Amino acid sequence: MKSCRRARGTMEERTPQNLLLCLSFLLCCTINQVLPASLTVSPSRSQFFKGDSVSLSCEEDSSSAGWTVRRNTTRGTRTQCGDGWGKPAGSTCAISYMDQLDSGVYWCEWREGAASSSIQLTVTGGSVILQSPVLPVMEGDDVTLSCHTKTAPSNLPAAFYKDGSLIRTEPAGHMTLHHVTSSDEGLYRCSISGHGESPSSSISVSEKVTLISVVPAALTVSPSRSQFFKGDSVSLSCEEDNSSAGWTVRRNTTRGTRTQCGDGWGKPAGSTCNISSLLLHDSGVYWCEWREGAASSSIQLTVTGGSVILQSPVLPVMEGDDVTLSCHTKTAPSNLPAAFYKDGSLIRTEPAGHMTLHHVTSSDEGLYRCSIRGHGESPSSRISVSEKVTLISVLPAALTVSPSRSQFFRGDSVSLSCEEDNSSGGWTVRRNTTRGTRTQCGDGWGKPAGSTCNISSLLLHDSGVYWCEWREGAASSSILLTVTGGSVILQSPVLPVMEGDDVTLSCHTKTAPSNLPAAFYKDGSLIRTEPAGHMTLHHVTSSDEGLYRCSISAHGESPSSRISVSEKPSTSAPPPPQ
Repeated sequence: MKSCRRARGTMEERTPQNLLLCLSFLLCCTINQVLPASLTVSPSRSQFFKGDSVSLSCEEDSSSAGWTVRRNTTRGTRTQCGDGWGKPAGSTCAISYMDQLDSGVYWCEWREGAASSSIQLTVTGGSVILQSPVLPVMEGDDVTLSCHTKTAPSNLPAAFYKDGSLIRTEPAGHMTLHHVTSSDEGLYRCSISGHGESPSSSISVSEKVTLISVVPAALTVSPSRSQFFKGDSVSLSCEEDNSSAGWTVRRNTTRGTRTQCGDGWGKPAGSTCNISSLLLHDSGVYWCEWREGAASSSIQLTVTGGSVILQSPVLPVMEGDDVTLSCHTKTAPSNLPAAFYKDGSLIRTEPAGHMTLHHVTSSDEGLYRCSIRGHGESPSSRISVSEKVTLISVLPAALTVSPSRSQFFRGDSVSLSCEEDNSSGGWTVRRNTTRGTRTQCGDGWGKPAGSTCNISSLLLHDSGVYWCEWREGAASSSILLTVTGGSVILQSPVLPVMEGDDVTLSCHTKTAPSNLPAAFYKDGSLIRTEPAGHMTLHHVTSSDEGLYRCSISAHGESPSSRISVSEKPSTSAPPPPQ
């Protein structure tokens, strides 16, 4: 049975301001298991010359349907293949001509929100690349590294380096690491005399990991059923304990995948979607998706042109509960005799058209349908049963960064803390970088002190996504930190900012005064030049969201950082006393 994991305190992701509360929806929902997919690269290497072509494919044991390739680069975060880059073909993405701006982190993402492990691809304008494994290698395997030039023969003598130190020079340009262990992990590069040196690539020694998104909101259906007659109306709402702001309803149907309410179907009203007259092609899978990428569990809605529907639970039912199924016609009375079937076999005929399953267990899971003589039969709908879980309330935690900024110079120090209203006990800092996914502070990086993680000297490979994770599996919102080897950084908010607030951006160099004139850019276009090196955005709205960077003449330009704007939560009067 696809059931909820038995874990006390499983949590849901929250809005940036409030982050987490207890996942009470687990009492009625099941998180469907998603078969793991991996991103494969052809040709299989992590470094490419400018002008090379590459094919990226999402491969999954049974089917790659529903997987797409996404990436984070200096051009944008979480952009999908075909959205200004690459040419999608099913679950494969082809890039026919790579340039330096295609360097970044790539991964596969499922339409229901799950994601594969990520890989780092580097495109160089130089003359030398290092051919090394794209994915983590298995402990005990042999790994061969090869040093190549763009035009010369591939067997020239080459020097190989790990973490900046020379390992050895190989006369034929390739070096084998035998029976690798975790001690072989690190940043490798190579150089060929008279041609130059390659970029660095990280080699990780570990098992493959597939990341599944935490399900943070629930989709509710009104009227609460999974089957509808053609012409019926339905309301779909994204419900979340504190605020539904930022959630939208999406669907997969025969008309399109991941289409948003209002985009040719439905009428959005906040985080609710209303469909006034259902058509047959509205049958499909529906879910809630947050603007930051998280997704709820999905539900299947079926619209029939026939005369009979089965009224059954939309969401999984709790083990031990009673479940009543009802068979209805479009026009006749609703209490006609009806026959009920499970997985194609007759269960029994009920004279009043409804049947109750008492104290359901996993053996009751299956496809149910019903029929009424003289009227026809309903479509089939699945009933799922979730295990009972014991939940404890956990107060939300947030990841705070000190100093509070998202960009750092190489060699800077930073402190990351999981802060929670009552106690930070049980929270740890984790990260995804090119060195590994979901690694914990102290596991090869950082120095933990309770629920705080201190990094005394940041390196380029410390760039990545960081978050707080509770020992029972809950997670805070994540933040992206960027470490640069350049001379300029943009100081901008780490977390999303509140709609209507003022936001000041500052452009800094590593050594010079911090008030030099600076040019500020949004999404690649110049906004303006400020004589004192800082710019204020007044009363921000969603139109201010985007990728910002800055430049200082004779010093260079900063990396890009994203600014997100969250809706101001509506305030309501407290309920009257009982």
